[in-house]
Amino acid sequence: MNFCYCTLAVGAKYQQLAQVFLDTLVKYTDDHCVVVTDSKSTINRSDQIMQFDVGTYSGHPINLKWLPYYHALKQGHETICFVDVDSTVNEDYDKQSIIDITQDGFGCNWFLRYNEHFESRRRGAINKLKALITEQDTYPILCPVECFMLLHGDKNRSVAFVNEWSRLQQQIADQKLYAREVCHEIGLAASRTNMPVYKYRGGRSVYLKNFQHYGGGAKKTMMKHAGS
Repeated sequence: MNFCYCTLAVGAKYQQLAQVFLDTLVKYTDDHCVVVTDSKSTINRSDQIMQFDVGTYSGHPINLKWLPYYHALKQGHETICFVDVDSTVNEDYDKQSIIDITQDGFGCNWFLRYNEHFESRRRGAINKLKALITEQDTYPILCPVECFMLLHGDKNRSVAFVNEWSRLQQQIADQKLYAREVCHEIGLAASRTNMPVYKYRGGRSVYLKNFQHYGGGAKKTMMKHAGS
């Protein structure tokens, strides 16, 4: 299995988190990782790490999670796992447990499901999704929650999926739509490219077994201190 990790580190805060994350990845695994960043220096000099410049972009950096997949596919990888940069690899990391949950398509800890005529209290994200949907789109739309996402399967389909995700990101930026809850454009891109979306067996258990997630602002500060 041609496997690698990927992540996104745009902005000084996330560059610092990336350094901590990548240090633990190199320490506890032999896996490769693609990191896309605006850092002008090398975040981690290990041969396991492939660093790419984010380039110019419009909109919010959080919408660029398609870009690490793009570069990983360009490097020849076909099984690609995105991990949020505010994570660290656990000392008892077990790669096989991650390989075992791999299926054809796009895997996630959980997803949001939208049927026709959907409504939700998540007003900003729902208005974004409604603005993106066209008469040609079909339901249900399964939107993967995006902190730990595994892409696997036909290379041409994966490229088409990432390209459509990129196009939707540009549309969001151009129309100044709600930036956060990226899962909605991921789900729509998957639907349009016949990319199966599935929930991992055991939900978040494999992610939490192998990684520590520092999701909140205070936890991110703890993570930076842990790496200093």
